[in-house]
Amino acid sequence: MYDTMSTFGFQPGDEISAKELMAFNEAIRKSTYAGYQTPAVTTGGDNGPMSPGIPQSIDAQIVPLSYGKEQLVFFLELVQKDVTQMVHEAARLKRYGRRLPSFVGEGLTNSVNVVEMDRVSFKVRFMNVMREVSNALAAIRLLAPNASAIAADNDAATLELLYDAEKAVLFGDNAIDPLSFDGVITQIERMETFEGQKNFSSLNGATPDPDIFRAILTKLYMPPFYGYTKCIYVAPDVHAKFHEIATAYQRGSNLLTGAPIFFGAAGEILISYPGGAPVRVKAVPFLSNAEDTCDGTGTAFGTTVAQPTWNVPPASVVLGGGETSGWAAANAGDYKYYVIGQTSGGLSQDSALSDAVTVVKNQKVTMTINSTNGCVYKVYRSAKGVFTGQFQYAGSVRATGPTVVFTDFNRSFLSATQNSIRPGTTKVLFSTLDPEHYYFGKLLDLFRMELPSLNVTRRFSTNLWGMPVVKAPMKLWVLQDVGGVTLPSGSV
Repeated sequence: MYDTMSTFGFQPGDEISAKELMAFNEAIRKSTYAGYQTPAVTTGGDNGPMSPGIPQSIDAQIVPLSYGKEQLVFFLELVQKDVTQMVHEAARLKRYGRRLPSFVGEGLTNSVNVVEMDRVSFKVRFMNVMREVSNALAAIRLLAPNASAIAADNDAATLELLYDAEKAVLFGDNAIDPLSFDGVITQIERMETFEGQKNFSSLNGATPDPDIFRAILTKLYMPPFYGYTKCIYVAPDVHAKFHEIATAYQRGSNLLTGAPIFFGAAGEILISYPGGAPVRVKAVPFLSNAEDTCDGTGTAFGTTVAQPTWNVPPASVVLGGGETSGWAAANAGDYKYYVIGQTSGGLSQDSALSDAVTVVKNQKVTMTINSTNGCVYKVYRSAKGVFTGQFQYAGSVRATGPTVVFTDFNRSFLSATQNSIRPGTTKVLFSTLDPEHYYFGKLLDLFRMELPSLNVTRRFSTNLWGMPVVKAPMKLWVLQDVGGVTLPSGSV
């Protein structure tokens, strides 16, 4: 021990201040055994039950291997307003009155023209992430530049909760998960706006083009929408494609006026349209479904959820009355499917891989899953004729009985129990950034709550209570089934 102390400039008999002693104790972690250049261990082995006593430096920074604050975009830009009750109501103006002529004869008056409004209600929903830290670890500083391990784990829990919030405020669907709120995109897709007008359209898997975006901007600017889009939220691969197009315009058309897409002063991508200032195009990583894949090797996690099995395997069948298909001639071919069961408490083991189904142009694929009532089943589809590797997310369906049917139209589709998307595509949100049109209603600010525990641990949860409120869906627009951009071979 004296040799160890001498390396810090201490000699036997020296007086050591409390500050010096604390620094010394932080450098040499106490142990029942001492080793030389031996990594820290906490259980058994030749190194004893604790860490070596030889001085070792510790990197104080934790590096996240997944997302960070930079990937959280939409939720952080969403204007937040306080709500005071568990049910929040808002008045929605449908129109200022009937389009009657304003001219009248001398001494006469016009008919009473009534403003038309409706009332919409939104329920507060509760999100939380629960964490657990041992009492011993809670009192020391090992893993990060925080006051304690609880502070470090609280940082991680907050990021995880914001990840869930980012996805939910975009895609949450109460029809699929009764505990969830409807996200902004889902509210636009499920709400009828002006005289039955639906404020969404589809690219049917085609690659996005600035001229298409400008046409939507122009349409929103005209009657009956009277919108003024300020930002277009896109997945990163769409943003990369637009960056490529803007670069091409900049290189070859510097003198061209009226180019649909160009770079702004700060380097942002802008699209011009007749409604005023050019509209910013911003990348939102969590608009992409690239992370949500299945390869058949997933095991059960958390609360036990039975492994899904096929009641009736996938089959290509003719369309019903009023149905439309996204299965074009180019998409027809052989496909296979996986299914995963999901509840708020756990995930099931991946289902067995289905047999190949030969999909016919302008038909649909139906499959029946043996299910547990209330469970949500996520369906994944292979690439055409390729039955290995990662299968892409096709949609979710909520079970209301012992079996549940999922239908793959190869396009975005909503029903009372299903929400699906064309695999390999994303959605685009045209936003006004106006809190009068949509906002996040919060009952409480993001907060941490200590939880009781009978074990030698400390439990806490990080919480978010609120819901998105879309008051004017006719001012917004969703572009569905936007084709992705293929990366160059070997780039990943």
